[in-house]
This record gives sequence, C-alpha cells and structure tokens, in this order.
Amino acid sequence: MKRFTTVATVLLALLSSHPTFSADLPTVRPESVGMSSERLARIGALNQSYVEQGKLAGVVTIVARHGKIVYANVVGRQDLTNDTAMARNTLFRIYSMTKPITAVAAMMLYEEGKFQLTDPVSNYLPEFKDVRVFEDGKEVAPKTPMTMQELLTHTAGLSYGFDKDSSPVDKRYWDDKIFLSTDLSDFSQRIARIPLRYQPGTHWHYSVAADITGAVVEKISGQRYDEFLKARLFTPLAMRDTFFEVPGDKMARFGTNQGWNEDTKALEVLPVPKYPLYQNTTLFSGGGGLVSSA
Repeated sequence: MKRFTTVATVLLALLSSHPTFSADLPTVRPESVGMSSERLARIGALNQSYVEQGKLAGVVTIVARHGKIVYANVVGRQDLTNDTAMARNTLFRIYSMTKPITAVAAMMLYEEGKFQLTDPVSNYLPEFKDVRVFEDGKEVAPKTPMTMQELLTHTAGLSYGFDKDSSPVDKRYWDDKIFLSTDLSDFSQRIARIPLRYQPGTHWHYSVAADITGAVVEKISGQRYDEFLKARLFTPLAMRDTFFEVPGDKMARFGTNQGWNEDTKALEVLPVPKYPLYQNTTLFSGGGGLVSSA
C-alpha cells in the first residue's frame, strides 16, 4: 500500500495583503515588518529534520509580509534519481492548488458580466442539459439544474473517482478514463455522460468541478484555457514559471515525483503517469494540471 506525496512541499505564506506584487519581491529583515528571525529559523530546522528522516525529498519555504520576503529556505533534493539539489526556483506539480487559479479566472469573467452565479452550467456546456443523477440505485432526472455557483463550490453533484470501490458513479470515472481525455471539451462530454453522485446543491463533495469550470472559461472566452490564463493572469502578474506544459529549457528544474511506500517506510520515485503530461499537453486541467515555483 502506498501513500502518495508530491516531489516536495512548497510553503508560501503571504501574511497580509499587498496592493501590488512584482516578480521580484524585496527581501528585508523579519523584525522590520514585525516578525521574528529566531522563530522563522525554526521552519528550516524542522524541514531539514524531515529530509534527514527520509519523510520528504526536499522543501522550499518562502514567507512574505507586506509584500516583502522575510524568510526563504531550501533543503533536500528535487530529483532523487540523480541527486539534484532542491533550488529556490525548482518547479513543482502544484496539483489542486490549480483550483484557486481556475476560480480566479472564472470570477474575472463574472466581474465582466459574462455569466451569473445562478446560471445553469448547461447554458455554456450543453452536454450537461440531459445529465442524470444516481439515486437509490437508479438514474433519475435532477431536481434542479447544476449552476455555476454550485460548480465553484463543489456542490454540483460531481465526483473525482476516489471511491471507485464503493460508488458506482466513481467507478464510472475510472472506467471511462476521464483523465485520458484529449482536451477539456472531450473531458466535459465524458463527465456529462456519467450520472451525478448527488442532486445539485444538496451535498459538498470534492470533485472535478474545477476542470469543468475551466471548460466553461474556454467556452465563454473563446480562448483555449491555457492561453486565457497566460494572457489574463500569468503574463500580467509576471508569473513566468506557471504553466501546464514545462518548457524544454526549464525541464532541468522539474524534479521527480515521490510516493511513500508503506511497506518499506521510505520514499520511492513514482513512474511518470499518463496524466498530467506536462509536455505536449492538450488537456488543460483546471483542477490539478499546473506546474509552478515558490
């Protein structure tokens, strides 16, 4: 049995808001913004102990307050196959931290009046007009249509496939190989053919809702999802290291992915999965496909 972990842990603490963030934040003494150098140093010591115990491959920690970096620490390795040291600009698979970025993208369109939170998702993705709900062992019509607000709050009735051994709906997520979809349009159509796990608006359930939100962003904006994020978020914010596909000249900064082997009580490098691809990418997962740096 294996408990999976990412290549390392990235900690980024923004302890108060700041009106603007440049690509290169100034570094100051912690005491100048009301923080303790001695207390912050404990973070690095703890992270180093995790690396020495073999619990983590490596850790990058950055703490900022009032738009100024007060602590930065790097320990361990980014690649266990060749012993490459972790670096401050190491690229990480950020998995579900892609979700808040997708939410920002959607809410930008909301602020522009492109949709209302009460709109049915089927207004933008017609394949969901005839979606069914699995209830009491059979598929029934939804009592209310899935709305954009429900999509954004994991209450739309969608699932993730994690409970494939106990839920017929989740088993369909695996059987239909949703994450081998060619693109977001294909992904959305595959999901729409699977019944919802719950009536929309009745349960909170962690799900692929952010991926479907990305498909909605594509449909409303008329842009491919990765292109929308680059044009509207990443380029304006100088987020030069955030993307679905790792550029060739940055691959050396992209480390291995580790999993915890419960039998050997040790980290082991995982095989490269079929999804996410991170190269030659065509499925731009709004729920877990981005790569970024601290």
